[in-house]
Amino acid sequence: MRRKTLNIIGLLLFFLLWQLIPMVGLVNPDYLPPFSDAIMKIPTEIGKGTLQAALLESLLHYAIGFGGALLLAIPLGVAMGRFRVIESLLYPVEEMVRPIPPIAWIPVAIIWFGYTPWAAGFIIFIGAFFPTLINTYDGVRGVSRTDIEAAITLGVRDELTMIRKIVLPASLPNIFTGVRVSNAAAWMCLVAGEMFGAGGGMGLELTLSRNYMDMARIFAYMLILGVIGLSSDIGFRRYESKVLRWRKGVVA
Repeated sequence: MRRKTLNIIGLLLFFLLWQLIPMVGLVNPDYLPPFSDAIMKIPTEIGKGTLQAALLESLLHYAIGFGGALLLAIPLGVAMGRFRVIESLLYPVEEMVRPIPPIAWIPVAIIWFGYTPWAAGFIIFIGAFFPTLINTYDGVRGVSRTDIEAAITLGVRDELTMIRKIVLPASLPNIFTGVRVSNAAAWMCLVAGEMFGAGGGMGLELTLSRNYMDMARIFAYMLILGVIGLSSDIGFRRYESKVLRWRKGVVA
């Protein structure tokens, strides 16, 4: 309860500072509107139906990219961590592709997929794939040799059982860390991709707001994105705390 209370106090202080800084003249309100102006824009956008439509489109992009990243990155990370041949084959490719910014893939995504949800989903996939892959790989490589040898002594012979019973459970803390980092990266890449034309959604509305110089609308959409990102991270942390109850120090 104390931790949650501090969380709420931190948010309230942040919103209070946001409200006061432009009001007292420290920043021009034309560039940083007060918190109240951004909040008042939200019911207007809901009334027009713009916010709901943009949010649903962005959630579709997020589901395509983030879901695809997890489905591929976790098995590939396990394979790279367990099999030296696969690691040796994929390591140079992974290290060559990983430093390329997801934004650099936007022209490729548009040429490959056109102005469709798959283009934005592809950009999100690129941003969300590598954090989960690397953390899964590190988690698998960090499994204690003692645990592996104990499992073999107790009769575990086939690799699939070893992965399912020993490797994956021991790697879960790292995997969850990767998933949470990928979640944040997915939302950042989502907005970047949509702003550059790879689909519509929240990013497109931010671009339109910029064209109209409607700063209150820009910050309203940014606030909604921030709340969604915070909520999704809290959801992952709560799920992690339930799955990893055996690990000391895990809190919701």
